[in-house]
Amino acid sequence: MLSSTAGAAEYKGSYLGEYQRAGEWEGRGYWKQRGGKHYLYYTGGSWIVSDEFGASSGGLYYPDESEEPPRTGWEYSGGSEWRSDPSLTLSCGSLAPCARVTVALAGAAARVKGSHQGVYLPTGTWSVGRPVYRAEGGERWYLLVVEGKTGWAIQETVTSTGAAIQGGRGTSSPGDPRAAGSVRRGVTRWRYVDSVGWPEGDISVTC
Repeated sequence: MLSSTAGAAEYKGSYLGEYQRAGEWEGRGYWKQRGGKHYLYYTGGSWIVSDEFGASSGGLYYPDESEEPPRTGWEYSGGSEWRSDPSLTLSCGSLAPCARVTVALAGAAARVKGSHQGVYLPTGTWSVGRPVYRAEGGERWYLLVVEGKTGWAIQETVTSTGAAIQGGRGTSSPGDPRAAGSVRRGVTRWRYVDSVGWPEGDISVTC
């Protein structure tokens, strides 16, 4: 499992999450992202995470010839340069979904997006290495990390391109307090969409 709570989760959130071993490549194992299109593999003297299997570069990399992918020291592509992130780590084992996620809104966020609050339960499906959650009681809202996006979002379908509420980092769990903000975007809290833009709101997401 690849996880980050800082820069990599802001720039490359969709590259993280749970990976499952898929076979052998260039004499070493390779892994496929659960519910996503990214691969973790070794090629040309480096370990790479890319959405194109076998490519010589990707969104995450570590120049190392070890038999197994390294646990720490990975770098991520942030803008036009490679950056380090001490919180970016690789660990063995599966990612356990939250049994229930509670979304609570207050103030302006509740007035605009009050229908999105409540309890979200795991659906048993995955998106870019993270569990997908759905609002309890048959509501149509989903909580997930979407392919190509960096953070957790609440949206109408699992394939929607627009969100109603969104966080700033693609952490392993939506209940991680660090899922809310983003240094990159200059925000500290969950945001919601209104008629003007994306204001920060009084929104809590707990696992």
